[in-house]
Amino acid sequence: MAKIFVVDDNPDVLATTLAVFSKRGYDVVGASNGIDAIKMVRTVYPDLIISDIVMPQMDGFKFFKQLKDTPFTAAIPILMISGHGQMADTFVALGCAGFLIKPFSTRDLLKKVEQILSKTD
Repeated sequence: MAKIFVVDDNPDVLATTLAVFSKRGYDVVGASNGIDAIKMVRTVYPDLIISDIVMPQMDGFKFFKQLKDTPFTAAIPILMISGHGQMADTFVALGCAGFLIKPFSTRDLLKKVEQILSKTD
């Protein structure tokens, strides 16, 4: 089963998202900010990263850019999530695999993740 790395500073969103994927058999790892996630991504090397945009220390944009600018992590698909829907076009134009606007349903999240992972098989 695919390995999913979730990055969100909201502990409730992080815990819920990890639980949703864990219950469905995915190998899941989480981080509460972009700095910790950057440190972890080299050892985790996930099949997909789900990241919030608005986070302290390192926001999702800087996190996304650093991953895409690093050859080792550039190919990892990233699903961005945010309550700021107006950012969707920007991230998609930058090569983001997908974008979900908060709040979203578990069904929509699973559907989007399965769609992205099916393209990487």
